[in-house]
Formats: sequence, C-alpha cells, structure tokens
Amino acid sequence: MKWLWRYSNNDQNLWGTVIKAKYEESDNWMTKGVTTPYGVSLWKSIRSLWDEFKPNTKIKVVDGAKTRFWKEDWHEAGNLETLFPEIHTLVLQQQSTIAELWTPHGWNIIFRRHLND
Repeated sequence: MKWLWRYSNNDQNLWGTVIKAKYEESDNWMTKGVTTPYGVSLWKSIRSLWDEFKPNTKIKVVDGAKTRFWKEDWHEAGNLETLFPEIHTLVLQQQSTIAELWTPHGWNIIFRRHLND
C-alpha cells in the first residue's frame, strides 16, 4: 500500500509519470483499473488494493490543485456533491478543483441559471 500512498502524494516521480501515461488517470489520486489480459502486471496487483486503501485516508488540501471541489471528501462533513445535490446540479464547473474555484475575493462558482429563478 505504500506505493498507492506514494503515487497519490508525489507527482514528480518518474515511475508515477510512466504509470499515468500507461494506465490513464481516473481522478487526480489514482489510475483507471488495469484491464489488460496479458503479462504479469505489478501495477495491476498494487492498483487492486485501492478500494481497501482509499476509505482509510483523508484528503488534506494544500493548494487545491489536485482536489476536486464537488467530488472528493475534503470537507469534514463529507462530499459536497452528496451534501448539496440540488446546488450541484445547477453548477457549471462540476469537475473543477478547489484551486480553480477559489479567488482572492472568495469562491467563483458559476451557475447555469440565477438561483432565484
């Protein structure tokens, strides 16, 4: 599981860059599942532990560049998409990270229509 931790926390490793290029990212923390039927895949074995590893972790927001605002459990109350489903359906930037939505003046969330309509 230490390789899952290292993959999620360090973007500068050569091996992490190779893994991302070969298997594609499903989100900012992990790759898509390995589905190739041939050969022995070390990453396939490591990746299979992700479902056990992820529930035992917490996201600490540093600069917000990797953490998706609506989709990830970065807030202590939980996932904002689940907590506020009505607001989430009205937002245009549903896949945006915290860094993309935060400005020096506050949150920059754009809605599909006015909230009073």
